[in-house]
Amino acid sequence: MSLLQQHFEERREYIFNRLKQPQYVDQSIEKIRQAQKEIKHTIRAIKDLVLLDRTTDPCLPDIAQVSLQHIINSNSFENIKTLVPSSVRKLDDEKRANILDETLSIVNKVTNLERTVFVMMFNSKEQLLMDFYKKKRRSQTELHFDVADKEGFDQEFYQTRIEELRNDIRVVAFKKFCSNEPTPDDLESFKERYETAILPKVQEIVSLIEPSLIGLDVFLNPVIGYGTNQITLDEMIKQLSKNLSLLHKLSKTEYCPTVEMTVKEYAFLEAMNDSKKVKELQPSK
Repeated sequence: MSLLQQHFEERREYIFNRLKQPQYVDQSIEKIRQAQKEIKHTIRAIKDLVLLDRTTDPCLPDIAQVSLQHIINSNSFENIKTLVPSSVRKLDDEKRANILDETLSIVNKVTNLERTVFVMMFNSKEQLLMDFYKKKRRSQTELHFDVADKEGFDQEFYQTRIEELRNDIRVVAFKKFCSNEPTPDDLESFKERYETAILPKVQEIVSLIEPSLIGLDVFLNPVIGYGTNQITLDEMIKQLSKNLSLLHKLSKTEYCPTVEMTVKEYAFLEAMNDSKKVKELQPSK
């Protein structure tokens, strides 16, 4: 499975799991209807690619069509295909959760199959495929996000946590710890000391804002800068606040309702080399 497929699956799983909560009955009905449409369009797209492949020397293995037929013939597919809003509304929470799981499973199967078939066609018949999509635009999935999350995570909540670092005893203790640190003899000694003694203390402080932030250098560096007397406490707070604002901006752009999801989105965009979206949050060299 590609990084893109894995990322979309994780995001879809979050959305569908949230919809299992009792207060999300209407939203779950709407998401199932959206999934039904996407499943239908994706199956049509796979069939179109199979037919396109047959116009020249075929490159797709028989298993591609067999896999599609297996999905279409499954009980789960038939259940989701014939499901109507009134039926979902009558279900108790447990059965509605099962329907959401079943829907997600079918979505993942057809989406991953379409992606696999597309990649195989692209690798063997790129020009034929591109000419085809000039006439018929390739549809894009939207099940991995919810427009209701357009405001991103609660920035004010985490800003309060940043401000609370001013009087936190762990921040004071870290500054004192750094002032008592002996000068390392060589680079290797410094790296070992940093990884075993300094970094864990920095991560502990950053985790007070939000544990998922400990993987981002832009949140670690201001704390290190303060501890090593390179910047003041006010400057540390200012830098952390600025980076929180940038992260919040990304959460709004990518419809991420939590900091944890935003951090994962950042890591994904960075891995996909989408420098335009992540450049502001990358530490300066």
